[in-house]
Amino acid sequence: MSPETTLLAEPGLLITTSRLVVGDQTYPIVDITNVATFSETPDQAASTAMVVVGIVVNLSALVAMKTDVAKEGPLYAVALVVAMLGSIAFMVGLYRARNRVVLYGVVVATPSVQVRAIVTPQLARMQRVLGALNHAVALR
Repeated sequence: MSPETTLLAEPGLLITTSRLVVGDQTYPIVDITNVATFSETPDQAASTAMVVVGIVVNLSALVAMKTDVAKEGPLYAVALVVAMLGSIAFMVGLYRARNRVVLYGVVVATPSVQVRAIVTPQLARMQRVLGALNHAVALR
């Protein structure tokens, strides 16, 4: 049997020619039956809803501010505050929509368990881990 060689060592992850260590769990390479990748794109429904609500609230507040009743009474101040809240909801929705982060990962299957070896926003890191795992599996 050849000596164990480290193929990849990163914080919380070690891949050698004979084992995979994720956190404090160790999995023998000979037990790995499948290695797969995945990507998760965050749901954009909440961001879209915030943008739509912000627009509707802003338009409603602007219509309320244009009425003759609102110009003379305290309703104008209320409508102004509502318009500001609508603007905040709109901006938060846009910010969330523009700053979505796609997560990439590697799943390793053994006869008894499936393990997410990594989940990262870095595609290159996921590819390094996948390459090291595939190399380790090919060497067994």
